[in-house]
Amino acid sequence: MPTLQFKYLDQTAAGFTFNYAARPVDQKILEALAELAREQQLIAKYRALLDGEIMNTGENRMVLHHLVRGQLGKEIVSEGKNLRSLKDDYIGGRYSATSAVGGVMLTLAYGSAAFKAILKGAHETDRAALEEDPRANASLMDALIGAYERNILSYPMVAVLPCSQALLRFPAHLQLLGFRDSQDDFDLVIDGAKSRTKLAANLAAQIVAFALGKSDPNSNKSFAGNRPSSVIYGPMLTPESLGALLAHHENKVMFQGFLWNINSFDQGGVQLGNVLATRILHGEGLDPVIAAHAKR
Repeated sequence: MPTLQFKYLDQTAAGFTFNYAARPVDQKILEALAELAREQQLIAKYRALLDGEIMNTGENRMVLHHLVRGQLGKEIVSEGKNLRSLKDDYIGGRYSATSAVGGVMLTLAYGSAAFKAILKGAHETDRAALEEDPRANASLMDALIGAYERNILSYPMVAVLPCSQALLRFPAHLQLLGFRDSQDDFDLVIDGAKSRTKLAANLAAQIVAFALGKSDPNSNKSFAGNRPSSVIYGPMLTPESLGALLAHHENKVMFQGFLWNINSFDQGGVQLGNVLATRILHGEGLDPVIAAHAKR
């Protein structure tokens, strides 16, 4: 398995480092992936999203989850209203953690200062995702390598393994975001302030075990290996770094959606549920089974 030994950039706003040294890519593959990003106009599509173009084709509307994080694109005006000053239903679903709805919940739980810090970290990551060069764009690099592992190497799934207790439920959110259809790869998220030398050593050992495996006559002690992994680590998990981490994965899924021609911002099942719920409430167009349940 080819590997490229390099240390990825520091996310200066949040203090995270993204290390992809144990991913199955070399310089030639990276150059091909960078060319793919240019051919598919991934950054141009992201800029179009930030500028308020219609990106959610399923619902024929803009994608504005980034609005409350800070302005990166043009002023977005609809029906004479500047949407950057509004808090309406343009933001929802799997990208709603930093929307008005998500903000209410997070503010009630942790306070307005913490929510503002989350938005700040997310904004810095959103800005970094505008970089054309994948080697200087963590979200784009993660998306491209992930697509290569899925489409070329046929890894069927991904695991996100937090080494910080505070991130215990973070993988559950990422599963909703879109990781159910991703690759067999491991993202290890570590909060350095909570780790000690022994934890760091075990983390390094896990990466080696993923990559090299172990042959043993006893099948219970034999491990296939050849499992790529990456490490995202920082000195401390804070609201700001959490926002950056969230936005990193959101943007990764967005870029992969652009690559695969998948609408990352529409939830067809949710929309169908909304339509059916409206019919039930108004008693319109119901078949006998649904009508029977509606009366309960």
